[in-house]
Amino acid sequence: MTYTGNHVHSPAYRIDYAVSSNPLTGFVPASKQNPVVLSTEGPTIGLGHNGLVTGPDLDTLYMFYHNWKGYTPEGWPIRSINMDRVVWNGDKMHVLGPTTTSQPNPDMPDFYDRFNRTAIGSDWYNVNGGHWGIYNQELMWQDSLGSTAAHKQITNAATDANYTAEFHMKQMNRGTSASPRYGATFSYINEDNYGVAMLNELHNRLEVNFVVNGVPQEWVYASLPSGFDYSKWHSIRVEKLANEFRIYVDQMLKTVQNANLGGGQVGYLTEDTHADFAYVAFSNKVDGSNAWDAYKPVPGKVEAVHYMSGGEGIAYHDTTVNNLGGEYRKDAVDIRVNPEGGYSVGWNQSGEWLKYKVNVASTGMYDVTFRMATTMNGVQIRLWDGAVDLTGIVQIPNTGGWDEWRPITVKNIPLTQGLRELRVEFVTGEADFASMEFRHHASVPHLTDNFDGGKSGEWKQWEGSWSVSDGQYHSAGSTFAKTTIGNDHWADYTVEADIRMNEVGGDSGIIVRGTNPANGLELGQGNADFLQGYYAYIKTDGVYLGKQNYNWSPLTGVNLALSTGTWHKMKVVVQGTNIKVYVGDMNVPKIDYNDNSETAFTHGKAGLRTAHQSTSFDNFTVYP
Repeated sequence: MTYTGNHVHSPAYRIDYAVSSNPLTGFVPASKQNPVVLSTEGPTIGLGHNGLVTGPDLDTLYMFYHNWKGYTPEGWPIRSINMDRVVWNGDKMHVLGPTTTSQPNPDMPDFYDRFNRTAIGSDWYNVNGGHWGIYNQELMWQDSLGSTAAHKQITNAATDANYTAEFHMKQMNRGTSASPRYGATFSYINEDNYGVAMLNELHNRLEVNFVVNGVPQEWVYASLPSGFDYSKWHSIRVEKLANEFRIYVDQMLKTVQNANLGGGQVGYLTEDTHADFAYVAFSNKVDGSNAWDAYKPVPGKVEAVHYMSGGEGIAYHDTTVNNLGGEYRKDAVDIRVNPEGGYSVGWNQSGEWLKYKVNVASTGMYDVTFRMATTMNGVQIRLWDGAVDLTGIVQIPNTGGWDEWRPITVKNIPLTQGLRELRVEFVTGEADFASMEFRHHASVPHLTDNFDGGKSGEWKQWEGSWSVSDGQYHSAGSTFAKTTIGNDHWADYTVEADIRMNEVGGDSGIIVRGTNPANGLELGQGNADFLQGYYAYIKTDGVYLGKQNYNWSPLTGVNLALSTGTWHKMKVVVQGTNIKVYVGDMNVPKIDYNDNSETAFTHGKAGLRTAHQSTSFDNFTVYP
C-alpha cells in the first residue's frame, strides 16, 4: 500500500509504502525504504497523491503522482502529473525517481490483440470448431451452444518459458449442460499439452486444469465472490515462472498450481457458452523481471540483482555453471538472500562481471556508491562503460562479515548522457554486491561566514526565527529551527562553528549531509524532522549525534558538562561512512561513529539547527 504524508501544499509532501499479507489490515511501514518519493527542492517539489498502474508489458508497475507548482487565484493547488517506474528486489520496492529528464517509453507486450478489424485473421487458428466472429471491430465472439466440446481460438504467437498473459471476457449466454464455462488457454502446444482457466457461472467459480503429455491433471476449483456478475467484463491473468502458474481473476490471486509445461501459445475457449472476448496479450516478463532490462535513471540507485538479461558473455560472466545461492534468477549468477531485505549477488570471483542498463541524465562528473560486503582483504573492483575504464581500480575494504555491508563511494567519474550499459568487474578477490547509487559530483569549496555583513548571505532559512546582529547568527529558540547552505552533492567535508547556548534546555548544533529540507512548522504540521541528514548537537549535559530521515534516530552521545552563555567550538568531519564530532578539543573527537546502515547518507549540504533553545553561532566554516 502506498500512501501520502503531511500537507498537500507542503514541498515535503511525500510518498511512503507499507506491506501486509492481508489486503485490508496489518500493514507495516517499510521504514528502510521510506520515503520512496520525496523532493523539496529543484524542478519538482511536493510529490504525492499517487497511484500504481500496471504498464502495457503486463509486468512493470508505474507510479503516477503529482508535483506542486503553486496556487490558482482562488487558492487551489496547481499540480502536474509525473510517472516513474517501480522495481522490486524481493519484498523491497524502489521507485526509479523522481525523474525530471526524458526516460524511455514504457515497453509494449510481446504480443497483443484488440480485435480492431472485421475478421479474426491469420494470426489465430481454430481448434474444435464453434461459431466465431468479430463484432464491431472491437471484440471476438463465439456463440455456439449445445456442445460440451472445447471450442478454441489459438494464437500463432507463442510465449517464452516464463511469461505473463492477460485475457478479458464476458458471458452473453450459457447452455443447459452440467457445466457450461468459458475462459483462456495458455502454454498451449497441442491438444496433449496445455492449461486452461475458465469461469463457470453455474458453480460461481474459477476452474483450472492442465493436460501434460496427453494426461489430464486433476481439476482445481476456486470460488468467486457472491454476486459475481458474469455478464460484465472480467480479466484472467496468468503468471508463469518455471513450473509455477499463478492465476488471478480481476486481480484476485485465486490459485497457484504447478505443472510440467513450458511456454506456448495462448487463446480463448468456450464449452456450451456464448461469450465475448476482448484484449489479449502476453509478455515474456514475469514477477518483476522487467527491471532487468529497464534503463535505470542516473542519478539513481541500481540493485545488483537487476543486471541485464542475455546470459553468459552478454549480461554477465560467471565462473560457475549454476546459481550457487539458488535465489531470484535462474541463470548462472550467484544470488543469495540479503538480511537487509531482498537479494544480493554473492560469491563474486576474480574476473567475473555484471552489466547494467542505465539512462544517464546529462554528461558530466558523478559519484558512485557501491554497497559491498566481504571478509577478505585486497578485494578490487572496477566500473566500465564499454571499453572506457570509469573508475580505475577500486579498493573494497574487509567489512568484517558477509552480512556486514558497507557503502564505498568513488568520486568524480565521467558519465555520458543517454542510454548506456555499465559493467561492474570483480578484478581481484571476492565480495558480495547489493547495489550501486549514482549522484552528481560537486567539489567542496572553502566557505567561511563570520556574519559580519549583517545579512545571512547564501543561507536558506527553513523554519524558526533567524537573524544576524553583532557579527553573529541567532536562532530565537522557542521552537525548532534549521538553516542550510551549500550543495546536495557535497560528499566528504569538515564543518566548524562556534556555538553559544543562550538558555538551559533544548539543543543546538551542526547539520551535515542534509538533503530535502522543508519547513516543518508551516501549515500547522509541527514536525521537527523535515530533513534527510545528520545532526551533531550539544546540550548542557553532553554531545550527541542523530539522523533525520523524515523521522528521528538517535545514534550516539557522550556526557559532557557544557555551560550556557559560553562559546563552544564544534567541528564535524564526514569522510566516507565515518562521522567525527569535536567539541572544545579539536584534536580528539568526542564522537567517532560509522554509519554503514542501508539508510546511510553519503552526500548533502551543511547547516545549523536548534531545538527549543535560543542560540548564537559564529565563525562558520566548510572545507574539503
